[in-house]
Amino acid sequence: MTDTFQRVYFRKRTEDKGNGSFAYKAEESMLRIEETEKSKPHGEPEGLGQQEDSKVAGLRLRRLVCIAAWFGFLAVVKAHSSPGSSTDSRVDALLSVMGDFGYNLLLAQSWKGSDPCDYWCRITCMEGQIEYIVLASMNLMGRISKRFADLTSLYALDLSRNLLTGTIPYELTTVKMIRSLYLSHNQLHGRVPHFKTLIPDTKGNPEVRRDNHTLAWVLSGGFKALALGILIGVGIYLFRLGKGTDHIELVRQRILK
Repeated sequence: MTDTFQRVYFRKRTEDKGNGSFAYKAEESMLRIEETEKSKPHGEPEGLGQQEDSKVAGLRLRRLVCIAAWFGFLAVVKAHSSPGSSTDSRVDALLSVMGDFGYNLLLAQSWKGSDPCDYWCRITCMEGQIEYIVLASMNLMGRISKRFADLTSLYALDLSRNLLTGTIPYELTTVKMIRSLYLSHNQLHGRVPHFKTLIPDTKGNPEVRRDNHTLAWVLSGGFKALALGILIGVGIYLFRLGKGTDHIELVRQRILK
């Protein structure tokens, strides 16, 4: 209050200098300042409102920082789990396969690490590429995973003598390198999709419906080769027949002479 009074004192002294009312106006201003101070709530220190505003602003800032950090964490997790990340796509595919098999204990204990060719159970690699997966007689349950199709270098897959149910995924037909597919003695059902490079072994699955693969072979282009072979054979036969006829005619003419 002393500083305020001094400011009022000097301001009033400047304004009222020489008119004889300086003392009265200074005293009046002093009373107004005291009334203003008395009208403030008791026990409330000066600047309390500013302190509260500062606290609210600080809380809001911390909340914004926490939200930004959370979204950043989610972005990092999504980046690491996306197909374009540095994670080996074969690992992701095989872990999905294991999930479709109900996380078999032996596979769960062995299929660890970042390289499936590094002594993963029942997997054989050639020059760093997965070529053979032999999971026969492991009491596997669940269904045949579509993610096998992501293993583009796969040459042979053996899932025989397990407890697998469901159908044979059509996606397996897109694996261009596969030459052997053993699915015998499971509990599969439905039709067998057409493979261009093999005929799956499905014996021991009574509910599996096998289509006429001979007809499928004809429709897929085998008929062209068959027709070409027939035409070649007919041509050779006619050539030989014509040559034989000429020889008989020549002998007849000689006899007549």
